[in-house]
Amino acid sequence: MKAIRLYSQSGPDQCVFEDAPKPQPGVGEDLIRVHATSVMWQEPTWSETWKTPAGIERQHPIPGHNVSGEVVEVGSGVTGIAVGEAIYALTEFWRDGAAAEYTVTRATDVALKPRTLEHLQAAEVPLVGLDRSYRQPMRCAGR
Repeated sequence: MKAIRLYSQSGPDQCVFEDAPKPQPGVGEDLIRVHATSVMWQEPTWSETWKTPAGIERQHPIPGHNVSGEVVEVGSGVTGIAVGEAIYALTEFWRDGAAAEYTVTRATDVALKPRTLEHLQAAEVPLVGLDRSYRQPMRCAGR
């Protein structure tokens, strides 16, 4: 498959579009055909991008953790989501992301894509949907 991979933690100028191994879903995971993703400009600098939760260094990670796409395969133990369904998700930051043709997500991180949203719109929702700070009024110094 084709993917954008990071070659430096310094920033997005070190991205390379190249061949990468197609991921395979494990127990409790889904394989997603990516229709849209969004990549935050800070992702190349995050330590989570470059290390697993166990602290093992990762080589040439794939960014883009907001994803909208279609389930093409489910791993064992997955219930509640089926092949062919349109979904959106936020993948874990230590995993390869969705700046690729395919990505793997935990089945518990996936939700059915709202029918009122196109894939491009749905790919913008997961991370910002977690941030409740936008609901608070902005406070300015001296007011």
